[in-house]
Order: sequence, then structure tokens, then C-alpha cells
Amino acid sequence: GTWSPSGNPYIVTDNATVTYGQTLTIQPGTVVWIGAGISINGSIQAIGTPDNRITIQAPITSQHWNGIATGGSGIQFAFCDFWNAATAISIQAGSAQIWNCTFNDSTNGIGFFGGFIQIMNCTFSNCVSSAIYGNGGYDLAISPVIENCVFLASGNGCVLNDYSYAVIAANIFENLSGTALLIQPDSLGTGTTTFINNVVVNCAAGAYVRDPNDTKIQSCVFKNCNYAVKVSGSLSRTVSYNDFVG
Repeated sequence: GTWSPSGNPYIVTDNATVTYGQTLTIQPGTVVWIGAGISINGSIQAIGTPDNRITIQAPITSQHWNGIATGGSGIQFAFCDFWNAATAISIQAGSAQIWNCTFNDSTNGIGFFGGFIQIMNCTFSNCVSSAIYGNGGYDLAISPVIENCVFLASGNGCVLNDYSYAVIAANIFENLSGTALLIQPDSLGTGTTTFINNVVVNCAAGAYVRDPNDTKIQSCVFKNCNYAVKVSGSLSRTVSYNDFVG
């Protein structure tokens, strides 16, 4: 069905499910309080506007809600503000588009386990563990496109494991206690990640990549990091045309 601002706030007190073949539409200006989580087996369209955003939050800031777990296609979030989640959006497979959203005061912002994900023009602030993490497998590669996002005062920026073919471009990583890009394979999954035109400032680490992911790091700026780029293994990564400052 459709949730509109006239019903604010929508209070999800227990685990809720959108069944197969159904679509949940959340209109601009809607406020949702989640005590547990929502499973999307069908699809979800949560599309706000720049002047009339959608708010999805915990009823109590000290108690994180589980997240919105999706397993299908037709997943769209735009101009949404997520607060106080364990993992705000968890994508199991399929395709998803997430743009112009904010993820605040959470353990993780977005997690995905396969599928094609577009994350554009989003801001991640105080995501204690990681802003974005992804994990593929032998039969399920991950190929997210992460562009024009801002990562602020969080733990790690992007953490990717196994069969990652990510494109991470034109983002800003600032004041992270961890690593802006962390590639840590769990098994023998290969992959090629592209990290290009990013700015990394005042982070514990810029990029740390390990075999068997053959990462390209190009045209980035690393400033005031404990280390800018660290690689582990025998692969010859492409690290070129970067600036290393401080």
C-alpha cells in the first residue's frame, strides 16, 4: 500500500514484511518509527523530494532498529534520512538505487550481499562500524557504483569482501577512525575494484587492499592519513596519478 504524511508517524513495533508481488510506497514528508525491522520480499519505493524528505528512525535514539532488508528488485530510496539503525538498508540480491539519502548515528549505513547497487549523492555521518559494506561469494559477485557521496566522522568508509567489482568515484572521506577503502577477502574470490577521483582527509588509513582483489587507485588525493595506500599480496595493483599530502 501507500504511506502518506497524513498518517505520521507510522510506528512499526515488530518485524514487518512486504510480501512477494506487493509494493510499499512511502510518500514525501512521511515519518516512520521502526522498533524492529522491515523485510521487503516485493519492492519498496521511498522517494522524497529535496524540500520534503522522508524520515526513518528509531523511536528511542539509544535503541538501534534492525534495518530494512530487501531481497528483490524495484528497490528505490531517494531523499530519505535514516537515523539510529543497526544497518539501515540491507540488500540480499537484486538491484537497488539509493540517492540523496543521509545515514546518521548508526552502526552501519548500507550492507549488501550480491546484486547491482547504485549509491549516489548520499551522506554518511557517525556510522560507527562502517558506512557501506558488501560481501559477495563464488556465485554472487558484488558490483556497486558509489559516487559523489560524503563519509564523515565514522569508522570505515567502504568495506568490500570477495568478488568485488565496485566503482567508487568522486567521493569525500573525512575524519574516519578506520579506513576509507578496505578490501578484505574472506575466501578465494577474485575481483577488480576501481577507486578513482576520491578525496581522503584526516583518516586513519586511505586504502588497504589485499589479494586476490586487483584494485585500481587513481587520481585521488590523500591528506593527513597515517598511511595513504597499503597493499598485501603479490598482485601488481594500479596506483597512479594520486596526490599524497602530509
